[in-house]
Amino acid sequence: MQKLLEKNSLLEKSLSDAKTELEGLKAKSTDLEEFYRLLNDEKYNLLNEISDLVSQLESVEAKLSNLEKMFTKLEEKYADAEETTDNKALVGCGFSGPIPDSIGSLKQLTVLRFDRNKLSGGLPLNFKNLEKLSELDLSNNSFNSYDIPSWVSSLPELTIAYVIPSRYLLPVPISLLYSPCYL
Repeated sequence: MQKLLEKNSLLEKSLSDAKTELEGLKAKSTDLEEFYRLLNDEKYNLLNEISDLVSQLESVEAKLSNLEKMFTKLEEKYADAEETTDNKALVGCGFSGPIPDSIGSLKQLTVLRFDRNKLSGGLPLNFKNLEKLSELDLSNNSFNSYDIPSWVSSLPELTIAYVIPSRYLLPVPISLLYSPCYL
């Protein structure tokens, strides 16, 4: 009987230990379930945030695409305007310094009037590209005779060229004197 009591006591202790261990496992299981719920909530929050970010990115991409289209149209309009520009009259605007090189890229330019400014320095070399230029007025500026190159007279359509400042009578390149254009 003593042995039975010892076995019973040992069995009760084992059951008590198992019960304690089971309660600990239940607590851990509850903690894990709570952690799973938190992770699951975080997952859904992140998925919603990702969805919002994807929508925003798509919106930005659409706006960027529209902006690129508008920029392309603007470039085309500007290019068309540059190509069709045939007359530039910037008379008495107070410009000083050299004539911008960009004027030489206006290949359709027929009339260029920069008179009554304070321009100085030579004509940009790419002015040779202005093959349709028929009238050039650079009078009343701060040019000297060396600023007007002789190749000006070789512009095929040039018929009128005003290059001498009214205040000073400077020497004119000799080739201009023999060209068909009027000084």
